[in-house]
Parts: sequence; C-alpha cells; structure tokens
Amino acid sequence: MSEQKRGLGYCLQGDCDQFGSGVFLLETDEYDCIRCGKQGKVRIERRFVRNKRFGFYRAVIVHFNYNCVEDYFVEQAIVELNDVIGGDTFEIEAVITRTEGRALEIAEKALAAVNSGLEDSRSYQELNYSGPDEEFQAGLDLMAERVNEQQRRIQWHPPGK
Repeated sequence: MSEQKRGLGYCLQGDCDQFGSGVFLLETDEYDCIRCGKQGKVRIERRFVRNKRFGFYRAVIVHFNYNCVEDYFVEQAIVELNDVIGGDTFEIEAVITRTEGRALEIAEKALAAVNSGLEDSRSYQELNYSGPDEEFQAGLDLMAERVNEQQRRIQWHPPGK
C-alpha cells in the first residue's frame, strides 16, 4: 500500500466561472482549468511531524477548509491526549476536508495510528485517514502484520462503539 497523492486543483483566473472551485486530483501535480484552459494552482494533502523529540504523539492537528484564493487553511481541528506531558505533534493539511466533524474524525484516526508504535516505519503515512472506517482498519491490520506478524494486533475503536 503506497501513499496516494491527493489534492485539489483550482482555477485562479478571476474572469473564469470556475474561479476558486476545487477539482479533485489524484496522483498529479498539474491542473489546467477545464473551462478557460489556463494553468491553475494545485494543493496536495500533506502530513508532517512538528518538533519530533519524544517518540510518541500528544496531539494531531488537522488543517482544513482551505481557501485557495488567499492560500491558507481557514480552520483547524485538534485532538490531543490531555493527560500526557510532552509529546510530538502530527499535522495533516487536509485540503479536501471542509467540515469540522470530518476533520476531528481524521484527527482521531491519525492519533490512534501514529501512537500504535509504528512511527519508526513511517507506515502510518500510508493510511487513508479520510476513507471509510473499514478501509482504515484494514490499513492498520496490514501495518500490524508488517511490524510483527504474530504478536501485534492494532485496533481502532470509533468513538461511541
């Protein structure tokens, strides 16, 4: 399972009727507007660690509701372990995500994944945090097999289940 490059392409031509409208892109860094034909802007979903010092993660920040015209994320959702002192922060720039509820769900899944002991293998970056729960669990299961095929079982328990 390799990490898919997902993002949005935007037309930034003010006189185009597609101005500022995002078009879903998969595995590409280029976008030409389907209306005016001019080259647009592409923003790819990114994941990164801020201040990697502790080896475990206290918080996940999901930046969402991207404003393509001004080039910034309007909102962020944070899920953190309040009873933990120290810890690193894992960040996701979720260009495709628009709602706080979805951003919080992605943050919860990401925090479960990065604290599962797999951060050294970087396999957690291959997970589809924004996909269905079953796909996310299947990704965790595959990662667990890679780390220790017989002794390790990673499970994610959705809130309220």
